[in-house]
Amino acid sequence: GKPPISLRATWGARPPKTGYTYTLAAHLAFHHTATVEDWSATTWDECAARVRTIQTYHMDTNGWNDLGYAYVICKHGDVFQAREDDDDATDVQGAHDGFNRGSAGISLLGYFHPPVDHQPTGAQVSSLVDLMAWIAGRRGIDPLGRSLYDAFGAPVDNLYGHREVKATDCPGDPLFALKENLRTSVSHRLLRMPL
Repeated sequence: GKPPISLRATWGARPPKTGYTYTLAAHLAFHHTATVEDWSATTWDECAARVRTIQTYHMDTNGWNDLGYAYVICKHGDVFQAREDDDDATDVQGAHDGFNRGSAGISLLGYFHPPVDHQPTGAQVSSLVDLMAWIAGRRGIDPLGRSLYDAFGAPVDNLYGHREVKATDCPGDPLFALKENLRTSVSHRLLRMPL
């Protein structure tokens, strides 16, 4: 059930500034990077360069420990391991929605709201569904359910868009409009996963 993932060493990630904090994801958040240049990547190498640029921004400008998301997906559907390690028994706590503990953040490369209005590609959405299904299967997350997001302090859908917990345009209107389809697709994908 694990989808193909380009590991940190493969795309040239910097090490985190300090040790990670660990959590177990009970919620899955989806985002967009909201950077015009991310959409211009035409090859895996160019996508990897964009992920490195985001990591630099998050670490050097935002002052974060590492890239904020757990995973990043380019428009070709390639999945990049971001603030995550190789131990599937735990999840690295990210810096993706202001609350973070108990949630894994997945971001799609692109700017999915005005004035740019990129549209998520079929390959991105397919990879997002596969990745969410893999995480949900390991963590026992019901993609159609709603539960207490403890760090947020209130119930939210187990698969949610960033704007549901913070005042933001993220993940952009066209991606957020796919939310119910994503939840249903992840649920169907889980039903087809081998035990």
